[in-house]
Amino acid sequence: MTLRIEKADEIGLCFGIRRAIGILERVALKRGGVETLGAVAHNRQVLQRLAEIGVRVANSVDEIQGNTVAISSHGVSPQLVEEIRARHIDIIDTTCPFVHRAQMTAQRLAESGFFVIIYGDANHPEVKGVLGWAKGKGIATLDERFIAGLDHLPHRLGVLSQTTQIPAHFTQFASKLVETAFTKDSELCVIDTICYDIRKRQEAALELAKR
Repeated sequence: MTLRIEKADEIGLCFGIRRAIGILERVALKRGGVETLGAVAHNRQVLQRLAEIGVRVANSVDEIQGNTVAISSHGVSPQLVEEIRARHIDIIDTTCPFVHRAQMTAQRLAESGFFVIIYGDANHPEVKGVLGWAKGKGIATLDERFIAGLDHLPHRLGVLSQTTQIPAHFTQFASKLVETAFTKDSELCVIDTICYDIRKRQEAALELAKR
């Protein structure tokens, strides 16, 4: 019996992770090692390979031992950046450009008077970081019913997504917000911040699943 394995057209590490790894490899080889604030990827083999060239993981600011630290591709909040710099620690920023776009979107919405709603896992490092750019004017959730149940929900809502969420699910979330959270004079601004690279991978996986 022959076993046939077929892979999706888009597979492997995403653009943001590959970019971050490239930066860390160059810095580690040049300096003889570097620390990262949090793991750069959820991949044991990648982390092992990076450890072999001197990339060490600090799980918190208090664990940073040197005078330089790399921020992972997930990004961090501006408050955490200030905390690091206050300790006179230099920062190497490997934040994924797609995550950075989400951060700037959250900041722009908050500064424009919108209450920011992030469709995503509230405990994920990326989401925590993006939420920080809203400067206390937002929340993260995967359940639109949680939004509808809030007391004194603002009339102006700015909605964006964690970069790795499924596009169709984000669309459903935004549609349900219109049904459940809208009241008189409400305003809803929905911005697509899902990573283009992730979108292609999800489409390729769905196409393969059909076969």
